Amino acid sequence: MEMPNTVALPEATLGNLPEIESQMRVLSTTAAGRDALTKFVLNENYIGKLIPLVEQAEDFESLNDLHRLCNITKIVILLTDTSIIEHAVS
Repeated sequence: MEMPNTVALPEATLGNLPEIESQMRVLSTTAAGRDALTKFVLNENYIGKLIPLVEQAEDFESLNDLHRLCNITKIVILLTDTSIIEHAVS
């Protein structure tokens, strides 16, 4: 199954975390999906949009949301793209 060259993830909100995680998991299973996901994450500053959600989830003491954010971060890091790693660390 070939993935499209472009992707669009849902808006980064706590309510959308299950869908974001699910779509990222599917996209990360193929090379084309990983490339498209990498481009989207970098072009849309998606990491920057996810960061405030950590504080929100902590404020709500939502372990489920924190766990999903952890999984999403793991998926992004496992894309093993140098640009994403540099962006995430900065």
